[in-house]
Amino acid sequence: MFNRIIFAWIPLVLIILAPVIQVILSSLKFRKKIKLQHSYIFLIAMLLGFALPAIATLIAMSGLPLGVKCATGQMGLVILGWLISAVTIPLIAVITCFIHWSKQSRRFKQY
Repeated sequence: MFNRIIFAWIPLVLIILAPVIQVILSSLKFRKKIKLQHSYIFLIAMLLGFALPAIATLIAMSGLPLGVKCATGQMGLVILGWLISAVTIPLIAVITCFIHWSKQSRRFKQY
């Protein structure tokens, strides 16, 4: 039971963790809880988006039985994770920059 949780669910969580971290950091930036620039948040998310799927694949491959000779399905985790990161992280960055720009322009219109 515990092995199934580690080798099945943790890699899936690691695959989507980079966009989730980007959304959390961006929302903290909007609330002015952190002082990171949007470009640094994007860079952190991109680095995590390429590292975490590889780590997820290593975790999933370590759970394979000894007799398995083909791990092509496990390598699909890397491709899937990189694809998710390549699509969602720039999209989230564009949306957060647009929200930031609209808040700034609205604030300047008040004066």
